[in-house]
Amino acid sequence: MQSIQIFDRREWYILTIIGLFLFLFLNELCILITIIYATYTTKSKNNTISLRKLIYCSIQFILFLLIILILSTVCKNVLPEFEEQSVVSKIRDGNIDYFEVILFTCLIIPIIEETIFRGLLYRTFKTITCYGISAIISSLIFSIFHQNILTFVILFFFSLFVTYIYEKFGNLLYPILVHSAFNTIMLLLITLS
Repeated sequence: MQSIQIFDRREWYILTIIGLFLFLFLNELCILITIIYATYTTKSKNNTISLRKLIYCSIQFILFLLIILILSTVCKNVLPEFEEQSVVSKIRDGNIDYFEVILFTCLIIPIIEETIFRGLLYRTFKTITCYGISAIISSLIFSIFHQNILTFVILFFFSLFVTYIYEKFGNLLYPILVHSAFNTIMLLLITLS
């Protein structure tokens, strides 16, 4: 059976550049990009999750959290003068709608960011260069996008890890689940501290 492709390679590059531009400057339209990407990939790939792969992915994620814990401690001690992200301060102050924060942080944002950064940006770079360089470039952009020097290193390594998960399992659903779990754990740690 032949797969159906909506876009050829040139159109895919153009869509990626437009998608990244919209994501950076018009955050409200990034859901449209996610829908376009989902439409494109469901026509050409099997988007199912196997329990065996999910367990393996979860074990790798738990081991990765230990690295994040070490990186977080180092960053806080090396860069104490830098402020946390504004959303972290709002959560700690209690000046937020918890339902909205949970919905966006744990569900919507992982879907959108993984679609943009792994599904579009990383895949586009990978057609131009090798896996390692593509992973580093897309992870740098991911880290810079979050606009916080204190979390830059953590987000860079997190993005590398999620890119590895994407490559390992060949399915965007696994990075979305990992990103969602990561954000949920971070939200819990922020709320409990």
